[in-house]
Amino acid sequence: MSSPAAEPTSAAADLSPAEARVAMMELANMISVPMALTAVIRLGVPAAIWAGGTNAPLPAAALLPAGHPDPSVLERLLRLLASRGVFFEHTTPSSHARRYALTAVGRTLVPSGPSGASYADYVLQHHQDALVLAWPRLHDAVLDPAGPEPFARAHGGVPAYAYYGQDREANELQYCCEIL
Repeated sequence: MSSPAAEPTSAAADLSPAEARVAMMELANMISVPMALTAVIRLGVPAAIWAGGTNAPLPAAALLPAGHPDPSVLERLLRLLASRGVFFEHTTPSSHARRYALTAVGRTLVPSGPSGASYADYVLQHHQDALVLAWPRLHDAVLDPAGPEPFARAHGGVPAYAYYGQDREANELQYCCEIL
């Protein structure tokens, strides 16, 4: 006798094989969004676009140092994040040039209020290089649950709290995230 719980109930059960492959590709590429966010924050893109509240649409080339040889890499990041609602992509029929402005979601990356905090600090905290290195060790923790946490596995046995306790920049990010 089969159990009614054995029947799939999610919308994913109704996908065609082609739709299922596309859904898997989206899942496999999810890391690209937080990594693109981290890159544009480190490059100062949200603050440059916001520029005192103007939110003036700018091309990728204007968001890079003068004379940068290839703004197309930044443009690809901006287009990815526009597809996720962080930036608004402006195009004109007479020109193929794209310009980018912040959406309401993107504006959360700009410092505001008396604390000067923004969700940029949150993004940077959750995607620090040291933390990102732990994720590929997750399967090791499943296979050996008595062993160290994934973070410690990635950092020579040093647990996360001990590691970050010695990292001034990480502690500053933690403080910024606590005041949000």
